[in-house]
Amino acid sequence: MHSFFAWIWNFDFDNPYLKAFDWISAVATLLYGIWAENTLISIVGIFGCAMAWYRPVSRYQRWLKSFVQKR
Repeated sequence: MHSFFAWIWNFDFDNPYLKAFDWISAVATLLYGIWAENTLISIVGIFGCAMAWYRPVSRYQRWLKSFVQKR
């Protein structure tokens, strides 16, 4: 289990490929929800677009690393 946390700690969530994957999956979900006329899937797609823009995991990782380095 320790190696999993070490992997997450050192993983680069700001990788351009991951950013592109976030946007592609969010927009694809939104488009599918609109095409299928499914409100729930459309809302999930909108939420996914917001999370792809905000990127909370990478922000949290940067904050945590800076917090630990200060101590």
